[in-house]
Amino acid sequence: MDPGAELVGPNGWQGPGWTAPAPGSHHYPEVRGGALIALFYLPAGRISYDIRPSRSAAAAA
Repeated sequence: MDPGAELVGPNGWQGPGWTAPAPGSHHYPEVRGGALIALFYLPAGRISYDIRPSRSAAAAA
């Protein structure tokens, strides 16, 4: 949605593109630099957000 928006994942901050975290990885998605749309392709059909966000995400909330 915003050209400068980035999403953070297990490989750090990233602009448009593809990222594939390892199975069982634990990270909390965060965005900076604007709004974006994230698509999740889940081979096993599961995703869970039952982990605690990082301190930066908690401070922004």
